[in-house]
Amino acid sequence: MPPRKPSPVGALLSIREARAHAVLNDEREVCRALETASQRLGSSRPENSPSWVAWVNDAVLDGNAGRAWFELKRWRRAENRLARALSHPEDLLPRNRLLHSISLALTRLELRDVDGAAAAADDALQVDSHLASERVRTRLIVARKAFAAADSAVARDTTAKIQSVLGNRHPVPAVL
Repeated sequence: MPPRKPSPVGALLSIREARAHAVLNDEREVCRALETASQRLGSSRPENSPSWVAWVNDAVLDGNAGRAWFELKRWRRAENRLARALSHPEDLLPRNRLLHSISLALTRLELRDVDGAAAAADDALQVDSHLASERVRTRLIVARKAFAAADSAVARDTTAKIQSVLGNRHPVPAVL
């Protein structure tokens, strides 16, 4: 196989490949694809790249790596990469920042860190115009259900906040 050229386009393809392998539960291939994405992105030169991939950067790689680890139920790895992506919010498009924040909240719920999960959910709910995306709405519905299943005042408060954002079109069921 010829050496892979540095390119945000190639990095984006490798990121997507990693996410696909995560859905297939293939951790070895996730690791390989993430390493390839990192190599392609790390040595690429933005001025030589098409404008439509200008948003692909280290934060995007970290966020998608976190989501891949989430899919594999590797909660600590997911939390680490998602938190790292979100540590530079200016490097993420608003919708991606919101999606990664929700993923971080869900990850922290899996780790039984309800307070940390609520903080991540609050960050997500601060992003403007977040309901324009069906993927965001779907992820918010999943988060609302996960918080509703947690037994704490913080979780109930977060459930209510998410419900308020979603509106009455997606009410919380009486029994989960």
